[in-house]
Amino acid sequence: MKHISSKKYAVSLLVALQEVKTNEQSELIGSFVELLAKHKMFSQVHNIISYLELFMDQKENIKSVKVSSAEPLESKLKQEIVNYLEKELKHKIEIFEIKKPELIGGVIIEYDDIRIDGSIKRKLEVLSQKLHS
Repeated sequence: MKHISSKKYAVSLLVALQEVKTNEQSELIGSFVELLAKHKMFSQVHNIISYLELFMDQKENIKSVKVSSAEPLESKLKQEIVNYLEKELKHKIEIFEIKKPELIGGVIIEYDDIRIDGSIKRKLEVLSQKLHS
């Protein structure tokens, strides 16, 4: 039997969920889980769910943004980041915070293939490179 990718499973489930009534979705998901078991695809459940989240976010025009900082973001700063990115990217923004004490201060913002590193750690690395060149 031909291998079906996690992405194709996610697309198939998403399409099927849109075609059934709300009260039938639980049964559909149960059948989908049985299908995954039959094809020994449980190891791919995390990937399938990731694709589902991505497709649903795209449908709702939501962009996921990862923000790393040494300490949890204050709500005011978090809202400023959201407001700025929504204006620049013309998408709704969903922030996922990651605590990385090694950054010392500042933030790293990542989305799509973009990485904006405004951390103190990075600034110290750049300064060190300049001093050693």
